[in-house]
Amino acid sequence: MKSKYEKDILPFIKDFDIFINFILEKNPNLTNKTQVLGKNDCFELNSQLHFQRTAIKASYTQDQYVAIDLFFKLSVKSNLFFMQINSKNKFELIKTVCLEEFLDLNIYEKYLFLLESFWSKYEFNEELENDIYEFSEIIYVISRTNFENKILKSDVKYCRSLFSYYSKFAKILNIMGICELEFIDNVKSKYDDSIKSITPTACGTEICKVLINKTLDYLNTEIYYIDMIKERWKVKDVKVKKTFFELISKVFEPKLIEKTINSNVQIKRKGIYILKVLLDKNLWRIIKLSHNTKLHKLHLIIQNAFDFDNDHMYAFYTGTSYKNRKEFYCANPLGESNEYEDLTVEDAEIYKGQKFMYLFDFGDMWKFEIQVIDFIENEETDLFPQIIESKGKSPEQYNEVW
Repeated sequence: MKSKYEKDILPFIKDFDIFINFILEKNPNLTNKTQVLGKNDCFELNSQLHFQRTAIKASYTQDQYVAIDLFFKLSVKSNLFFMQINSKNKFELIKTVCLEEFLDLNIYEKYLFLLESFWSKYEFNEELENDIYEFSEIIYVISRTNFENKILKSDVKYCRSLFSYYSKFAKILNIMGICELEFIDNVKSKYDDSIKSITPTACGTEICKVLINKTLDYLNTEIYYIDMIKERWKVKDVKVKKTFFELISKVFEPKLIEKTINSNVQIKRKGIYILKVLLDKNLWRIIKLSHNTKLHKLHLIIQNAFDFDNDHMYAFYTGTSYKNRKEFYCANPLGESNEYEDLTVEDAEIYKGQKFMYLFDFGDMWKFEIQVIDFIENEETDLFPQIIESKGKSPEQYNEVW
């Protein structure tokens, strides 16, 4: 039995399957700096996809291939793969038990699983620079637009940048079978309009009705954003709590969708972590600690290691630079307890080879890079944190004479 929506979603599922097979068959190394697919692998994979970017040579990075970047992020966020360092000290993707279960799903079940992963795990705030209202409006407008009726820039109020600067998200909706796009040729800048119109598919209109009216509580953003989106689009709270899968599966015909998979894979994170904390290449400390060390304790260890006075605020961030950072721990500015005070190294879900940031003093902005140089599973889990190696003299925290 086929769904009337199969033609809308099939290209997306076929391309995602091509991506999975490419990773399994080629086992490509990821880039050391950003841990994504390299230019040559992206160029080769792009040539096999329905949703291709025009490319005559391997000159684009992964983020410039919208489909490949989407597939990569969905596969990692949904725990179909996880990243690790191999014997050659290179990053690679390793398949999980979730992938085996995913491959056993039919195309409609795969679609719902990936749609849920996108809606509930994609980093909207980071990529939309906290302007998630724009994305919510296009979902709302599609939900209220008849199938095959064009949506022009003049038809929307908040999401006009989806026709230009944030066109990536219009392209993602196109890839996922939510809409068709009409493009503008010879665009000179990312700030210029590159999309002329957005046309909902039959599947897209029905999917968006459920997304905007039933599943906002699952959207991967802060609660206050969700509440403001509900208020803006006059969405009522859902009285009976159902899973995302239960809500979205009703879009498709009965018996087409019977199962999904649990993507909460337990990756082994208990053991000893070896962290290299750097201010620059000639000034660093190596710290050995247990998975159950609290991040606040790690802050105190770093303060002690560099002879600082622990007299300012601090935070830990993921990201490869300060510009693209994402906070995952910050102490309460009033010194009071908060929901994150018991967060441990294990809870941070760091892995061997990863780099993250420690920022101390939001005025003077002392930026430390932390490298996870090793992980030893299940050894001495009650180990007291130790500074096991160091290089360079600690800097003066304050240069001024008061």
